[in-house]
Amino acid sequence: MAMDKCCSVEVNNNAKQCWGNNKEYMHGGSLYDYLHKQRNVPELPLLLKFALDIGKGMDYLHQKNIIHRDLKTANLLMDNNHVVKVADFGVARFQNQGGVMTAETGTYRWMAPE
Repeated sequence: MAMDKCCSVEVNNNAKQCWGNNKEYMHGGSLYDYLHKQRNVPELPLLLKFALDIGKGMDYLHQKNIIHRDLKTANLLMDNNHVVKVADFGVARFQNQGGVMTAETGTYRWMAPE
């Protein structure tokens, strides 16, 4: 099994606690590969489906007080039915009400300007 196609939900808090570990093989690979390497040009309904899948995934994480901190197409994986799931939680953290998160985390070319 190729590790780049494995959807892993794992969030560490101070490297001691783990929220969950759910691995699922994603046959479609990353959204980045689908769009760029395979040179697919999806129709609008499929693009909207991708956006909704990503939004639902991020909404779920935020409801659980998880901040992904590295959202990009390379970290979005698809199954055979074009269902997109958020992956790669290597720099994700639980939102801490009283603490400060480091600002310079993630892939700098994909960071929000603020």
